Amino acid sequence: MFGSPLKVSLSPIQPNPEYIALGARFDGNDSVGISEVDVIAAGVVDGKLGTFSCWFKRFSTGFQFLWGVAIDDVEVRFMSGGDGNVFRVFLDQGAEPDLRSLTAMTDLTTWHHIICSWNRSTQTYHMYFDGADDLNVVASGSDNNSNYTAITKLGKIATGGSFFLNAELVDVYMNYDAAIDLSVEANRLKFRNSRGKPVFLGSQGELPTAAQPTFFFSGEGSALGVNKGYGGVFSAGTMTPATSSPS
Repeated sequence: MFGSPLKVSLSPIQPNPEYIALGARFDGNDSVGISEVDVIAAGVVDGKLGTFSCWFKRFSTGFQFLWGVAIDDVEVRFMSGGDGNVFRVFLDQGAEPDLRSLTAMTDLTTWHHIICSWNRSTQTYHMYFDGADDLNVVASGSDNNSNYTAITKLGKIATGGSFFLNAELVDVYMNYDAAIDLSVEANRLKFRNSRGKPVFLGSQGELPTAAQPTFFFSGEGSALGVNKGYGGVFSAGTMTPATSSPS
């Protein structure tokens, strides 16, 4: 009375592919750092806003530069000695907004994530280390512009000097157009997911704010030396692939 039952073959549901974040090795020498070719790139202006994010795995402790604009202007550093091995962000040496982590960055075995943002107009600052609030505001500074329009370098001081970075980096994001409110968990999850892993930020780093950031360095080995943001062309040394991934 009834026909044969209809047989339907269903393919198994495939999970979303996990983002595998690849990076590059900075070996503590000047030849490996990334330097900006254009001193003032098109569209970059001095300002009061910013957001910085990156994944890192250190190979030695001590005083090392991660990011530098000119000298004694905008600097992102790993400190040492009397400064307690903290992660430190200077936004203007003259007016001295001075942001530091509470955590000492001395681990040499594990990948970590650091993200911070600032709004100098409102003196609003955030810093999160591996997903936890880790900010120590030593000096809040004043309502001035930060110098964003001078020579910029990744992995070493911006003008002369040494203190080269000895670490591996993944997805270095610097946005001078937005102070992302990191007190909102959903905003932090745009960079580090609930499992503590990297999130794909877009081929040009555009996904967190729906706009291309000033600087975005991503990819394996020499690919990381190419700025995918709008902030200018960089020249990189011989970049070798990172030996592991935070993914």
